[in-house]
Amino acid sequence: GAEVEADGCGECSPRTRVHAGEAEDAFTRGNAAAHSGEFVHADVHKFSELEERVLRQFFTSTTKRVFFMHMLPANVGASLLAMYSRMKNPRGIRGTFVDRFLPSLLLSVNGFADPAEVLAEYKITSLQEFASHFPHGLGYLDHFFENFNITPHYLSIFADSVTTRKFLSTWLDAYGHNSIARGGSVWLCFENVSILAAKSIEWGRPGAAYIELSTRYVDMNGKGVYPVENELSLYSREAAESARALTEQSFEAYRGWQGENFSGPFPQFLRKQYGALYAGAEKDLNAGVIGETCDVLGNFLPASTLTSVGCSVSGEALPELVKHLLLDATPENEALAELVRTEAEKCGASQFLRHADPTPWKEFAWEYLNVDAFRGVKQGGVVFMFPSRGEIEEILSRALRHRYSFSDVEDVFGRLKHFQNAEQSVGRGEFDKLPNEFEHTGGFVRSVMSFRGWRDVHRMGMSTHARTRLTPYIGFYRYDKPVPPNFRSAEQVLHSRNFQAYQALRGAEVPTSLRQYPLALGNLVGFTMGSNLAQWEFCLWQRTDYSVNHEVRQFFLAVDKALAAHLPWWSALARADRTPAYVFARGKKAIPLSEAVK
Repeated sequence: GAEVEADGCGECSPRTRVHAGEAEDAFTRGNAAAHSGEFVHADVHKFSELEERVLRQFFTSTTKRVFFMHMLPANVGASLLAMYSRMKNPRGIRGTFVDRFLPSLLLSVNGFADPAEVLAEYKITSLQEFASHFPHGLGYLDHFFENFNITPHYLSIFADSVTTRKFLSTWLDAYGHNSIARGGSVWLCFENVSILAAKSIEWGRPGAAYIELSTRYVDMNGKGVYPVENELSLYSREAAESARALTEQSFEAYRGWQGENFSGPFPQFLRKQYGALYAGAEKDLNAGVIGETCDVLGNFLPASTLTSVGCSVSGEALPELVKHLLLDATPENEALAELVRTEAEKCGASQFLRHADPTPWKEFAWEYLNVDAFRGVKQGGVVFMFPSRGEIEEILSRALRHRYSFSDVEDVFGRLKHFQNAEQSVGRGEFDKLPNEFEHTGGFVRSVMSFRGWRDVHRMGMSTHARTRLTPYIGFYRYDKPVPPNFRSAEQVLHSRNFQAYQALRGAEVPTSLRQYPLALGNLVGFTMGSNLAQWEFCLWQRTDYSVNHEVRQFFLAVDKALAAHLPWWSALARADRTPAYVFARGKKAIPLSEAVK
């Protein structure tokens, strides 16, 4: 997997493994792994003896940044996992569980109609307070331990039984029945890992779902970052200093424009610009200002910023997750993959990891897109690559002709009109996709957007995705709504600093994968996204809603516009919200931007 330098940016063949084909020796690789291993394997939280006793029932580790969650009812586990999106507890999801979630559950099962109100009344913010101060709290907790009594050691022995090990090895390995692994499902959690690592974790689809912490909960002081300078210092002191300086400058810009409690120039400008539209709806205005500020200023954050990710993964998708960590091959990723294997042994998930090492073929196929191919592609535009209108209509016509209700309809327009009439007469629920025949044809688009925005596009799990590495070569995200004075120059200055730091890292022969860490999330990446027509229509319905990040929404509107120009019947069949732009993507009021500039 050697990097091939070429004229221009030198990122034309960016499939890079830190431990293969790079200009580094075993000493450098070993020390980089030692630095990352020390960070990844360090304990991240500490819990009391009572909290430990509770957590051991449901989590494979109470201290590590990687752990499996198990033995909870499916709806309870899913609810807890969903909290990763807006998690404020400094001790992560395990802290959330013992401080608020479990006390609320215990009150609920004991007949309290509004547990949150009761906890607030007694000012209870921890399990210890619940047990000590709440009437009957100890009794509720004793009852819980009587009914949930899972011994971690016995669970590990039970999960590692000869019976299941032999069965799975026979059916998965000898017979090749992956559908059996598909039936297994695990909850896997990563806390305090870099945003860059999070994208490796979230790459494997289908058969997996991911919930990542919003960047609005980032520590503005810049303490929550992956210490990549420890690894960069092995290449040169100047490389480490360049990365450290860029990280500090990024957080300085982030803090300066946001301000304490959203009092900085950017949120203040938004309040002044749009406040009159929210007269009498101060709560909506505040939600909109905070959301928009975080969406825009999040582009200033470096990719080394720490985040947390909750994963629901099938047994079939779990080895793919580990493979992608190893294929991206940063020292952080490799240490995380090792920790996944360790924790998987405790709950039986390890038996799905028998084929988690990348094969030579997988390594050959693992490439990022060519950065040079996306130079000149405009932000917000798409390069449309679909079959011709005639080919699409012929495929649909042939697919639909065997439907009984279409036996008297000869042409594709008549059949499509039938669907439009049915939508009005039968009714189409908001989660209803187009009929299966629309999965028979589709296409893909090429575009560029900020790395931060692409993270949202990539969540469209039934689609196919590929992207370039994060570099400063394609450009930097330009927020296209009204902005405060000097904001444009701030974007340009930060992009220039990113370019200079990246060149310094490249000059020090730092591997391409490691060069990404200090770069701001606002640097543009090139990407492709492909879907069938049914999935495109569903994505457009989902991602053109007013509550979607503005940059992401503009991309999907561009796709919808291209499809409508290509297929004259598309606009009547698809359900995209074609309002050009909204003031904010938060709050209950959906106000078109056009109303704000009248």
